[in-house]
Amino acid sequence: MNSPRRQLIPKLFALALSLSVLSSCISYPPPTQENIDKSFLEGESCTLPCWHGLIINKSTKDDVTATLNSLPFVEHNTYKEYSSLWMNDIPAIEIFFKCASHYAVTCGGVLLSDNILRVVWIYPEYDLTIKNTVDKLGSPDFVEYEWPSISGKCSFSLMWTDYGMSVTINDNRRYNECESIIEGNRISPTLIVDSITYYSFDDYGKLGTCCTRVSWPGTKDE
Repeated sequence: MNSPRRQLIPKLFALALSLSVLSSCISYPPPTQENIDKSFLEGESCTLPCWHGLIINKSTKDDVTATLNSLPFVEHNTYKEYSSLWMNDIPAIEIFFKCASHYAVTCGGVLLSDNILRVVWIYPEYDLTIKNTVDKLGSPDFVEYEWPSISGKCSFSLMWTDYGMSVTINDNRRYNECESIIEGNRISPTLIVDSITYYSFDDYGKLGTCCTRVSWPGTKDE
C-alpha cells in the first residue's frame, strides 16, 4: 500500500500546474522572514510530532483551520479540500494551503480522518539541507528510497521514529543519490529537502511501505 505521501503526488501535480499558470501572471514581492515558515529550524512550541501547536492524532479540523488562519506565512481562506483515504480505506480529507509569499506554489497540507489530524506535510520556502536536518534532529533511524520509480526520479526519505518526522528529497540527476545509497555510499549533506512530514510512526508502520528501507549510512562530511 502506498503511503499518503505517495498517494498525494497526482493531486499535487494537477494543483501545482493550475496555480503556476495563475501566479505567472502576477508579480509578488520576494519572501521575507515574516512570511516564510522556519519553525523546523527555530523549534516548535510543542512536543514532536507537532506543527505550530497542531498535534498529530489529537488536533481537530477546527484546530487546523484556526491555526492556518493565524499563521502569517499562510494565505488565509484559500484552502482547498479533497476527499481521500486513510488506513484500511477509512474516509479522510486533505486540506492544501498556499503560501502568503507566493514564492512557492503551495506551502503544504494536512490529512484528517474521523475529524482528527493524522499527517502534516510542508514544502520549505528556503534551502533546507540534509546537513541542517541532521544537525537539528540527530542521525535518522533509517532511510527509505524508491528506485527505480515510475516517475524516473529518485525519491528518498530520512526517518526519525521518536519524533514522528521525515524529510524527503527528490533527485533527478543522471547518477542519483538512490543509486549511491544502493552502493552503500554516504549521503551528500548539501542536498536540498523538498518536503517535511509530521506523523505518528505507529500509524506509519500500519500503512505499509512502497520503498526499500536501509540503515542510516551517514553523510559524506562525517
